[in-house]
Parts: sequence; C-alpha cells; structure tokens
Amino acid sequence: MASIDKIRVNGTDYDIEGKNIYSTNEKQIGTWIDGKPLYKITIQDTIPTPSTDRTVTSKTINISALNWEYINIEEAVFIFFGANRWQSYSLPYSTSDNSYKVYTYIYSDSDLRILNNRIDYGGADVYITLYYTKTTDVSELDTSL
Repeated sequence: MASIDKIRVNGTDYDIEGKNIYSTNEKQIGTWIDGKPLYKITIQDTIPTPSTDRTVTSKTINISALNWEYINIEEAVFIFFGANRWQSYSLPYSTSDNSYKVYTYIYSDSDLRILNNRIDYGGADVYITLYYTKTTDVSELDTSL
C-alpha cells in the first residue's frame, strides 16, 4: 500500500510523513503557533466501572510526566462488546436520553480523568489522543523582531 508523505496547499509542500501515526509513545508531530514543538501521544486504558448504573465513578490517569504547557484532548474513543457486537463511541458520549454518559477531561496539571455511570461500559478499552507542548521546550520563533 502506498502512503502520502507530502501535501501541496496553495503551491507550498507540507511534510505529513508520520503525522497520522497513533502511538502510546510520545511523537513530535510539528510546531505549535508559538514556535514550540507539538507532540502527540495516545493513552490506552479502560473505562472505570460504577457500583450501580447511574452512579458516577471516575478514574484518574497521571499525565505529569508529559511536562505539558498547552494540552488538548484531540480524540477519545471507547470500544466495548454490547448487543452481540463490538461498538465504538467517541467521547464525550451520552445516550439519547442522557441517562448514561462517559466523559474524559483534564482535571489538573497532572491528572486526566475518565467518568462513567453505566456498568456495561466498565472495563471497556479507551484510547485518548493528546496534542501538547512542553514547559521544557523553547520556542523556535525569533522574539527579538
């Protein structure tokens, strides 16, 4: 299978090689608007299981090792087996009547949280892709201009 490593927009070539790779290892994927390197990582975990339906439970994932300055949850999905088939849902997820919900959000400088209030979703695989810059990096932009 062939892959596309460059795209041309308005006569300018942009290198996209490796930009669509999802990895549990940190990957530098570009430069943020402030000139700092932009990173991408996918965190793989499981949805927490509540004690009863409609009782919210949460799980905390420590992300302090990323040393992030700016962070965005670019994509989050969970996959589970229900109704005799594999199902995949993007987060945040809510049933049509809003009775069941699964959310993920950045709670603090060091914590990413996953919330769930449905027993059936507990233990399901979840994949959370983060884009971020680091406090330890220096901008490549010349600020003396």
